[in-house]
Amino acid sequence: MKWRVLAALSIAELLGMALWFSDSAVVNDLSTIWELSSGDHAWVTKSVQIGFVFGTLFSALTNLPDVVSARSLFAVSALIDAAAKAAITAWATGIESALVLRFLTDAALAGVYQPGMKIMASWFREGR
Repeated sequence: MKWRVLAALSIAELLGMALWFSDSAVVNDLSTIWELSSGDHAWVTKSVQIGFVFGTLFSALTNLPDVVSARSLFAVSALIDAAAKAAITAWATGIESALVLRFLTDAALAGVYQPGMKIMASWFREGR
């Protein structure tokens, strides 16, 4: 049973974190389409890190992982993450909207990564 949980959790983590890395695949195309300067291009990359740090800090300061069940936090964060990523595809027309949505995407990733590790640690107290 615990190995099935590990497999499912690993796939969920991979899919959730893939949203973080998928931007790297299209940022050059977006730079061309939106005619971004090298500084704008850098901000598109920085917004990922800033969003994740903000999400992690918010989670720590509010003690969210201890107040909300890890499964619920993981699921809700993954849904917010996916919705923000879909909004980039559907509505972003330039760097301003993309930066806000990327920040939100990666802030939500903090609710995917840390709870996922907490779930893993609870299922595998030994043999990690």
